[in-house]
Amino acid sequence: MQDIFGSEGPVMEFFRKTGLLIFASLLWLLGSLPVVTLGGSSAALYYTVVKSIRHERSHVHIEFWRAYKRNFKNGILLTIIYAFLGFMIYLNRGLILAASEGNAEVLQSYFLGKVGGSSVTVFVVLNGLAIVLLVLLLYLLPVMTRFEMKLSGLLKLAFYLAIRYFYFTIAMLLGLAVLMYGFVRFMPFPCLFFVPGIWTYATSYLVEKAMRPYMGEPKEGEDAWWLE
Repeated sequence: MQDIFGSEGPVMEFFRKTGLLIFASLLWLLGSLPVVTLGGSSAALYYTVVKSIRHERSHVHIEFWRAYKRNFKNGILLTIIYAFLGFMIYLNRGLILAASEGNAEVLQSYFLGKVGGSSVTVFVVLNGLAIVLLVLLLYLLPVMTRFEMKLSGLLKLAFYLAIRYFYFTIAMLLGLAVLMYGFVRFMPFPCLFFVPGIWTYATSYLVEKAMRPYMGEPKEGEDAWWLE
């Protein structure tokens, strides 16, 4: 019993890591305040959680701000791209619903639009694009922290990992759906102080396994913490 509740026991270790995850979530929230830095801040959170909390290297605040600076430019660019695409999807869905309200013929014209010579459902296209963007984001933020590439290369690798490890992708999408439901349904504001860190910690076990075969072997004398 003393070993369980001792300073080195699993109970104290649980509280210690929980406290660090809350601290990392607060740093993420602070780094995201300018809004356009949301992507870079999220990438920094992933790097910090994996390196400082899971593998216990360095301090949380040191690794967070180091990764934040390293991913600053790509993070801003990514945030702007996602904000634009997300707004366009939201706007078009809204326009379709507004134009078709109470008018079955207008609604049918939107749902049976001609794209590439085929009859398609416009809502399916829009919702499908939204899901693709979300799936890419699940891998893109971690990939940003581990590979030095242009944003186009990072996007290609994220897309490949999402398809190659589709079972991880499905598991994370289902988890995210449950998480978002609870976030909106119960306590949205308090969740910001601990959910980002806990979500990142949990999903990192899947994403790290997906990325590992493509990271190469460490250099001689290098601290290969990601292999532990």
